[in-house]
Amino acid sequence: MDCYDRPAFGDLKPAERDAAFLCRARSGDGGVPPMFPDNLSDQEVLAYGRALCHAKDRDEQEAILTRAGSERPAGGADPWDLVYVCPEIVGATHPDLLRSTKQSEAANDAYVAEQNARCRDPWPRTKGVVQATATYFLFVDGDAGYLVHDPADEAAGEAAGQATERVYESSAGIGVARSAALIGHVEDVVDLCLTVKALRTAPPRRTAGWDQVTEVPIVSPTGRLTVPEMDDGEVGAGAPMPNLAIEGKGRYRLRVYVRVRDAGEEHLVVVFPGTSRKTLRLKR
Repeated sequence: MDCYDRPAFGDLKPAERDAAFLCRARSGDGGVPPMFPDNLSDQEVLAYGRALCHAKDRDEQEAILTRAGSERPAGGADPWDLVYVCPEIVGATHPDLLRSTKQSEAANDAYVAEQNARCRDPWPRTKGVVQATATYFLFVDGDAGYLVHDPADEAAGEAAGQATERVYESSAGIGVARSAALIGHVEDVVDLCLTVKALRTAPPRRTAGWDQVTEVPIVSPTGRLTVPEMDDGEVGAGAPMPNLAIEGKGRYRLRVYVRVRDAGEEHLVVVFPGTSRKTLRLKR
């Protein structure tokens, strides 16, 4: 079997689980020495694996691996490898590791739905031609922010890169490069509540209750402006995002409202047709 993709425990038949552990334990993937030396039999490796399951801490795991002749005893063994040989032990503290792929997907979908449900439209009386409200999930290790861009633009990648560079230079926390705007977050967060709306005309400023309000120009060469959605990953909007370029190709204004409250960080992005190329700090 191909164990390098780390098959889900719940997807394997009982007879396949020992083989999955052996494959992981003997793997030198990434140039890292395998957990156990080649001169050990499969039964010896399995026995050492089960001994690792019963170790009280990392030091005890290191001692077991040292006795086994491992080249990397200090590395210990991780629950996601040991689950194949002692699911009853690992599952007691890491029940998620016992799931099948379908169960994991269902659990993730439920989590995303729960996070989306906590976000509310801050302008419920102002209906957009199109609109959406959802949680936007950022990289856990830090992310500059999220894009509003024309994904069909031939230069979309270049524009996104330039916008990301410029966000660090902007006092408003928004980097703009023609068909892309990178909107930064204020707090050190891994997700935020995001509402997007497209309107036919510029709405009233309505800055009360917001910490920052900034308006910038953006262009849609193809008639699309949207926010990236989650796609088999951990980053992006947790619900479908509409096309905000409601007038097709052309120039638009992008107004961004930001505030931080006890419940977290909240953003409102309003897009409407407009030819001005100025950046306006409506509230700072």
